[in-house]
Amino acid sequence: MTQRHALDYFFKPRSCAVVGASKDPAKPGHQCLAAMIRAGFSGELYPVNPREQEILGVKSYRSLTEIPGPLDLVVLCTPVEVVNHILDDLGERTKAKGDVRAMVVTTAGFSELCTEEGVARQETLVKRLSEYGVRLMGPNCLGVIDTRGKVDTTFLLGVDMTPGGISFVTQSGALGAWFVQAWSSHPGPVGFSKMVSLGNMADVNIVELVEYLGQDDTTTVIGLYLEGTGDPRALLEAASEAAKRKPVIVLKTGRTSEGGRAASSHTGSMAGKDQIWDGAFRQYGLLRVNTMDELLDAMRSFDKLPLPTGNRLFVITHAGGPGVYTTDLVFETGEVVLATVGDEVKQNLKRSLPPHANVCTPDGLIDMTASGTVAQHAWATEYLLSQPEVDGAMVMDMQIPFFSIAQLSRELGETYKRLRENGVSKPLLAVMLHGRWAEEGRALFEAAGVPTYDSPDRAVAAFRNMVKYASIKRRLANRHRWNGSWEAPSGVARMLTETAAQGLLEKYGVSFPATKSALTLDEAVSAARQIGYPVVMKVLSPDIAHKTEVGGVCLDLRDEDGVKRAYTMMLESVGKSAPGARIEGVLVQKMVSGGVEMIVGGLVDPVFGPVIMAGSGGILTELVKDTVFRLAPVDREEAMAMLHQLKGYKMLLGFRGKGPYDVGALADLIVRLSELVCKEKIKEVELNPVKVLKEGCIAVDALMWAYAGS
Repeated sequence: MTQRHALDYFFKPRSCAVVGASKDPAKPGHQCLAAMIRAGFSGELYPVNPREQEILGVKSYRSLTEIPGPLDLVVLCTPVEVVNHILDDLGERTKAKGDVRAMVVTTAGFSELCTEEGVARQETLVKRLSEYGVRLMGPNCLGVIDTRGKVDTTFLLGVDMTPGGISFVTQSGALGAWFVQAWSSHPGPVGFSKMVSLGNMADVNIVELVEYLGQDDTTTVIGLYLEGTGDPRALLEAASEAAKRKPVIVLKTGRTSEGGRAASSHTGSMAGKDQIWDGAFRQYGLLRVNTMDELLDAMRSFDKLPLPTGNRLFVITHAGGPGVYTTDLVFETGEVVLATVGDEVKQNLKRSLPPHANVCTPDGLIDMTASGTVAQHAWATEYLLSQPEVDGAMVMDMQIPFFSIAQLSRELGETYKRLRENGVSKPLLAVMLHGRWAEEGRALFEAAGVPTYDSPDRAVAAFRNMVKYASIKRRLANRHRWNGSWEAPSGVARMLTETAAQGLLEKYGVSFPATKSALTLDEAVSAARQIGYPVVMKVLSPDIAHKTEVGGVCLDLRDEDGVKRAYTMMLESVGKSAPGARIEGVLVQKMVSGGVEMIVGGLVDPVFGPVIMAGSGGILTELVKDTVFRLAPVDREEAMAMLHQLKGYKMLLGFRGKGPYDVGALADLIVRLSELVCKEKIKEVELNPVKVLKEGCIAVDALMWAYAGS
């Protein structure tokens, strides 16, 4: 007999006790018991209430110890004040029978209160359940729903238990309610597999659930509502492994919050937690969405439709304005295009569609006008989906007196079924405009396996997410888990002088222009002569991070007189602007002209660990804020993906007769700096600017904060 997974007892229990079950419909215990009954739970169901003999027609028991058993799952719906009494009862039962394996605690009043009492109460709960060998979901959660196991431990209204392939894990109970009730009120209720409300995650956490769902045969797509986690790398690794087999879609809140950490460099100041999350999601192959509607639509689409092999969408409609509107939606991000078909296909379309139909103006769009019939819509859809130049189709129509959405749904449903039976596996998305007038047709479409949308915005976004995941899946096929580790450095980081920073960076293959330090004016003149003009002069101080802000940089010095003037003016300016700074002389550096200025930086985040950043650089770094982040280390492929994501990438390819520049050398620099951040005791490091030349790249300025011993 196959050994059961520890989490199976939440989703496929053979028996369940509802502690705190009540006859009062206003009590969660009543609604939880009623939900289990409505779900059609086929195992043994045991209400527990010391004052009742039966509840909702089911025999009630005074305590857990009185239940004849066996007992797999316990759902706790009591006030927090009696939890310890219930735990005593559970302890007696496990000592006698040892059968309870899982507990859902919907009760609030634990660590979410952020009080000593609440935290202590939760620690006691976890400790005692661990001693009993019982896994905990919650506390302070809605619990779980499993449509195939016919389990519903929530107190939600109107849950439609239609089985499907969607599993949704949420750190918010209210978001779980939104998910379930949106599904249940959709035209033609959407099937799903599981909904899990995590609550305080005192035991079972989001990482364990993602690992479980990644292996779950009834789950075709995983949706996550994420507020945060103490171990993001573990979650990302688990989700990335799951994403090799099925889409993992994340709605992450906190997009506008900053990291809450004082930082001295551009790298640190720009590393808001959300930017790091965003880069990590891309790096690990998770599909991030920005709204609940986008999440719901993406999950439905992945569950019902095959993945597209490309990004070419054909739009078929009888509504001119919405067709033009959709054209803009398709092209606005550059990730999806309208499909271009050959002249023969266009001629066949024109011969078969109404005389006034607008065919392929622009390419990828047919506006049949109001004279288009249901049969013509169905024929055109089947014909176009059969073309190799088309990766997916969207039908967009509205109910009018002489055009039946219901009839269209029936015919297109049969058409799409026939296509898939004949081996044409491409997504078809149906946009049914005009709200309630389209409800019957939408229900018919959904029953035929075609997801429907009430606007082209939502349909195009769904197709775009399918295109993204198809690309992600191909990339993840060769991805290997990172088995490294990192330890958060201790102590206080200090800023290194530029010469010390360069010394460490050069060990990792970072190139710098010829540079010499000088303590006096005569030494500065001698250094410039040895390096060769033109040169740059910079103040050398462990207390000044941004030298230009205090007049500590002089560029393009072409002779000895220029060096002398710059030396005097620089020290005078720095003395006025930073009177307390320690001055250890100046750096004289060979002037590097031309190229594209970029920034590459790294830091050790207290939660994420080593992080690498790249962006458009120079003095406009903070103004432009064209930066991307990844968790370090990164390989060359990931470094190239970072650069492709930047707006400034076009400059590297060549612009107005200049370039192209050595993108590969910049990618190699990113890889090497990511290794340094992982291996050395670094808090932050920044190379800005990095001059990317036609051959190679060279860092002309370096900032570094390091811990003792680095």
